[in-house]
Amino acid sequence: MKYLVFSDLHGSKHGLELLEQGVSFERPDLLICLGDISYGAYDQEATIIGETIKRLGVPIVAVRGNCDYIEDESFLGFALPSALAIPVGNHEIHCSHKASHVAFPSGDFVFFGHTHVKTLYKDMGVTRLNPGSIALPRDGVPSYAVMDDEKIELVDANDNKRIQTLNLFSPY
Repeated sequence: MKYLVFSDLHGSKHGLELLEQGVSFERPDLLICLGDISYGAYDQEATIIGETIKRLGVPIVAVRGNCDYIEDESFLGFALPSALAIPVGNHEIHCSHKASHVAFPSGDFVFFGHTHVKTLYKDMGVTRLNPGSIALPRDGVPSYAVMDDEKIELVDANDNKRIQTLNLFSPY
């Protein structure tokens, strides 16, 4: 299974184009959005985002960010729970918009957005990922992440080049 993980689109047309480019390049099985897909309650904006993502032909799961509203769900065409867990073998990917500081089982994954700054590391056996922002990066490079059965990679959304790779089987 291959996942493309993105966050903090904030309704950006350019960010949506970068997402389309990333999906075309990566060919993921599932999109994971870590919140702030829109600026909230803008029917036309959310509808365009929802239609574009539907056109990509890749299933999506998403969490609600601080700039998303429950009303956006009807325009986007998919749910925006505050958090979700995705089973991966004997482990789970825990997704939320803001970083969670609770303890997770070793081997699990914690994915979050909100900061617009990419980060990828292991801490006490738990892999933590913030893909940065695909539209409004605070660290200068729009980005997303790709996860498969062996690794997670942070990717420059401009040219799909790898920024950082973390082997899932490495203890670090």
